Amino acid sequence: MLEESLRLNREIGHSWGIATVLGSLGWVALAQHDLKRMKATLGESLSIRMEIGDRGGIAWCLEKLAEAALIQAETAPASARIERYQTATRALATAAAIRAPIESVIDPADHPAHLRVLAALRAALGDTAFADAWAEGAVMSIETAVARALAEPAPAADSQPARPNPAAEGFGGLTAREREVAVLIAQGKSNREIAEAMTVRVKTVETYVTRILSKLNFDSRVQVATWALETGLASSSHQSDS
Repeated sequence: MLEESLRLNREIGHSWGIATVLGSLGWVALAQHDLKRMKATLGESLSIRMEIGDRGGIAWCLEKLAEAALIQAETAPASARIERYQTATRALATAAAIRAPIESVIDPADHPAHLRVLAALRAALGDTAFADAWAEGAVMSIETAVARALAEPAPAADSQPARPNPAAEGFGGLTAREREVAVLIAQGKSNREIAEAMTVRVKTVETYVTRILSKLNFDSRVQVATWALETGLASSSHQSDS
């Protein structure tokens, strides 16, 4: 029924309906512990919600992604758990910060899971570390919070090394300036803020963004931000062309 609803909403171009149904499909995937599918559907839902300004919906998606991060933490090697607990806590904090100004509340149907996740994270991190992660998430930009929540966790030190990824190593063929823009997008900056940081015109930044989306075969800034985090570009100081 959800798939049929999604098809109908796409046919009539109802953005909010598309985003809502995608969110529900992501919730189903979460219940099935199909986290890859969940992130794909919630990623698309978030892109639409951010475009139409559905802040309550953005918060809801972040809360579900926090649940996913907790599941990943509980099944991860010991050396990787803390990072995932922190990711979940930051996502919840950003969601709470989004809800507060618009007086958006968590649906009663979501309360039991929300309280369970909060309790599990506080117990896993301890009060001090939980408070630190919460404080970081509370001031994080929506774009950064979404990108980090959607990003796949880095492989644990005690896991098998992943095969080299040529696309990631080459940063998708982006030039030095395009990589710089991608990093700033991952930091949640707008085109105007990027233009100021790079001392170029906004129109120039728009051109860079268009090229980045084309080269990476993406259709949203959220995907760019997630990619920049997953490839390590956002944390890399190497910005020059090789």
